[in-house]
Amino acid sequence: MGRALEKEVVVVEKDENVRKLFSDIISFLTPTKVKKLEDGVEAKHYIEKNMGRISLVLIGGILPGMNGDKVIRELLRKGCYDIPFVLTSGLDSSYFDNSIFKYKNISFLKKPFDLDTIESIVKKYAL
Repeated sequence: MGRALEKEVVVVEKDENVRKLFSDIISFLTPTKVKKLEDGVEAKHYIEKNMGRISLVLIGGILPGMNGDKVIRELLRKGCYDIPFVLTSGLDSSYFDNSIFKYKNISFLKKPFDLDTIESIVKKYAL
C-alpha cells in the first residue's frame, strides 16, 4: 500500500508578519506542515498541484499577481470544493467576488481578528 499523503495548511498573505503569525499559530496547535506563499498566481499553481493533501487555505484578499478571491474562483472552476478556504482582508467582504461565498467551503475573516478565531479555524479544519 502507498503511504498516505501528509496534510498541510497553505497560508497565502502578502504581509510577511501575518504569514509568520498564521504559521506560528498553526505550528503551535498541530504538527501539520505549513506552506507559506505571498503571490496569488504562485498559490493557485501550488494548490492545483497539491489538492489532495491540503487541509486548509488561509488566503489574503489583496495579493501580488492575483487577488485571493480570484484565486479561489479559478480553483473552484477546477473542482476544488473539498478544501476549506478562508479569505482574509481588512476590507469588507463586499469588495470581493461574492459569488464565491455561496460555496460551503469558502468563508471570510475580516482583519483585525483575534487569536481565538484563528485557533478555532485551525482546530476545525487542520486537525
